[in-house]
Amino acid sequence: MSVSIYDLNAAIADHRADPHAHPELLQLRQAVTSAGLTFDPADGTQLHTALEQTVDVAVDAAVVTHMIDPAAHAELKQVRQVVSATGMVFDAGQSTQLHSAIDLMIDTNLIAGVAVHKADPFAHPEQKQVRTVITDAGMVYDPADPAQLSAAITHKVVSHAPPDASETVKGVTRFATVEEARSGELNTVAVHPAGLNAALAVKAPLLSPALTGTPTAPTPAVGDASSRIATTAFIKGAMQGLEGQIAGLVPVSAFTGTNQSLTQNGYQKLPGGLILQWGQLWEDTLVLPPGSAVTRSLVFPIGFSSACLQVICCSTLDHVMVAATNLTKTGFTASFSTDTTMNMNLSTRYLAIGF
Repeated sequence: MSVSIYDLNAAIADHRADPHAHPELLQLRQAVTSAGLTFDPADGTQLHTALEQTVDVAVDAAVVTHMIDPAAHAELKQVRQVVSATGMVFDAGQSTQLHSAIDLMIDTNLIAGVAVHKADPFAHPEQKQVRTVITDAGMVYDPADPAQLSAAITHKVVSHAPPDASETVKGVTRFATVEEARSGELNTVAVHPAGLNAALAVKAPLLSPALTGTPTAPTPAVGDASSRIATTAFIKGAMQGLEGQIAGLVPVSAFTGTNQSLTQNGYQKLPGGLILQWGQLWEDTLVLPPGSAVTRSLVFPIGFSSACLQVICCSTLDHVMVAATNLTKTGFTASFSTDTTMNMNLSTRYLAIGF
């Protein structure tokens, strides 16, 4: 740190004006003058002398105070208070008086405590509190049972434990295990994100689920025609009324194969034995003169096993009539006639029914 010439000159000027203006000298001068001495800064022993005189004065004052009242000291006041509280007259010259007073106070309190205990062994505050805890737990107080207080506290802790939390009750809850999260049966546990993810991992998606194992679904009511899933139980119930009818149904093979010929001149065998046959005749020569009648023998595609029941004929030309006669198991006679003056062709279609 640098000091300017101006600062040094100012300090020298102050010292010359009053050599005792420094704070340390002011305090030194005050201590010396307080002892009744005239301050002389050139005297190196003046402060020591002043302090000795100050201490001597303080000691003399303390001696005088003690002579006037030896028990005026704070410690002695407390001792005198303890001694006088026992009914004794304080004597500062007895060194054992405080000890005796304390013994007397202890004996008095012990005697009072014994008297209270004899009157009510459970009158002690600690015993009262213990007994209150035990009786509040619904137990009969037994001072000889050292474990009774612990049992009462345990009962109180358990009885005041919060209940399990639910959707309607506030309480304590725990996190569900993965198995509990998957089952979804409990409502007193919480599911954390990892448990929820593990539970959802085994679930089928809502969009195009690929079910495995043995999936189940609710069974709709009989007659339900909605978009609900039809279970096997629903299908069985729906089919019960049709079992008799299904048992009597004829397979498609009874109508196909050798049982039919779907040609221009063909037939169809029915499972009950009925046979339908059909055919046609066409002659384009002038065989039917005006006003005359002509017959033709037509043979069925197959013969009836028992009889031909009916033959229905129709002409495909105007002014030509046709009738079926002489029905047999193998065929019939077609009789043609006309009401025109022209020669007509022969044409007919027929349907034969028999068995």
